[in-house]
Amino acid sequence: MHWIALQPRHEAVSPLGTAGAAEPAQGLAPSADPQTLADELQALGWWALRFTPRVALQEPAQAVLLEVSASERLFGGRRPLIAQLLGAGCPLAHIRVTRAPSALLALARLQVEPAAGRDPDQLPLHTLADARPHLATLERIGCQCWGDLRALPRGGVVRRFGAPLLDALDRAYGLKPEVFPWLVLPEVFDMPLELQARVEAAPALLFAARRLLAQLRVWLQARQRGVLAFELRWQMDARRDTASEAGLVVRTAAATLDMVHLQRLLAENLERVTLSAPVLYLRLRTVETAALSGATTSLLPDEQRKGDDLLQLLERLAARLGPEQVLRSVARADHRPEHMQAWLPATGGAATRPATGRSAGPPTRTGALAAAASAGAGGRRGRASGNEGRGDSNSNTIGDSDSDSNGNGNGNAEKAKARAATAGGGRTQRAPARSAPSGLSDALYPTWLLDTPLKLAVRRDCPLYQGPLTLLAGPQRIEAAWWDVMALRDYFLAHSTQAGLLWIYRERLTARRIGGDQQAGDWYLHGVFG
Repeated sequence: MHWIALQPRHEAVSPLGTAGAAEPAQGLAPSADPQTLADELQALGWWALRFTPRVALQEPAQAVLLEVSASERLFGGRRPLIAQLLGAGCPLAHIRVTRAPSALLALARLQVEPAAGRDPDQLPLHTLADARPHLATLERIGCQCWGDLRALPRGGVVRRFGAPLLDALDRAYGLKPEVFPWLVLPEVFDMPLELQARVEAAPALLFAARRLLAQLRVWLQARQRGVLAFELRWQMDARRDTASEAGLVVRTAAATLDMVHLQRLLAENLERVTLSAPVLYLRLRTVETAALSGATTSLLPDEQRKGDDLLQLLERLAARLGPEQVLRSVARADHRPEHMQAWLPATGGAATRPATGRSAGPPTRTGALAAAASAGAGGRRGRASGNEGRGDSNSNTIGDSDSDSNGNGNGNAEKAKARAATAGGGRTQRAPARSAPSGLSDALYPTWLLDTPLKLAVRRDCPLYQGPLTLLAGPQRIEAAWWDVMALRDYFLAHSTQAGLLWIYRERLTARRIGGDQQAGDWYLHGVFG
């Protein structure tokens, strides 16, 4: 067996051996990004699990033991494994590394000055934990090192000092097996931290929370996961007549290991918190994590990106302004223009797919309707031509029912009435021969929709909005939402000399309403181009 002992150090130690030396190596392993951790020993143990599953924490000695005899070949041998231990990547700025055939011998070498070729018989007795209660007696009989104790009669040592002392000495020399409880990585990160002083302002909690975030990063790296949500809770002074605990949850749109970004999000959230009493303890717990996807390598050099990632920027804005102030559009499978998309929090992961089925909530402002319409057009279930005989007005029927386009007599009669109503007996101003085809394309959806359609005045069957409107194209027929408030509309592209291009519709004369305040034959302004 081969044991390696690691010990956190807060000062630089000059290595007196090398990883490939024949004698046990002792040295300094630097970290490229030193950080203050909430629990240095536990973080060091989590990091050591990448080299071997046999890792044990020795809290009295403040050291971590690794048994690497079974995993050396995975790293190309003992020498490359030690080289990685001494290389960058350790969560601590400085660690002391020793190795030996036994765990107790490796721990003992951590407690003395580094010296290449130190023989176990020359190690002082205080480096053996079981000998410390008897140091005064052993010194009086002339025992100064392990070799002196080993030379004493075993029966007399057992009668005078007990069997555990000889048992520890045998394990240190490899004469008896060593058994340790192996470290197991927890499934959920949950780390408490006692503050050195009472904190009365919430933003000041960030200084202590950085230690917990640094600890979280080590845990995430060991599990090869990224954090999606974590909870920071704080315990307040119980002597105050206030709530004893409070906290907040920070969420990210994508799994991340970027602690700088998480610190920014946490800082933005803490700015909006008011503490009712001084805080004494902090606790950080993961709420949701996800496996990290591997990075794709490329033969070409990576692009030099400057500034924050777009997703990180949105998360910071949502943390500062509130999640309901930073929204994104999501397409919905609904033919009604006001329900073709919904506005959801930009950083939320709950609704990432287009919604289907019954619409929820009132109509919303549709600032990017063109994109939503093109996405929703693929899910339309019915499209029937409205060409009937020699009629001069064609129509596109879009919706859930094809009762008016099945070619029967009733459908033809209703269409004839609709054509007569839209034509207005020649009294509605219509563009000359240069007008666009009557069937509206999906690309002609307006840029802006009104939250509530505006009812238009009508004079001689001509809709008015800041003057008479000229119909340029249409109708585009929409029949949808039989399960809710059924929409039976004919949409037109209209022009106003004052307002420009408008999107208006007329309620069908044959509409069979299922609730609602609109009446058949009324004109409404629904959208504006520009």
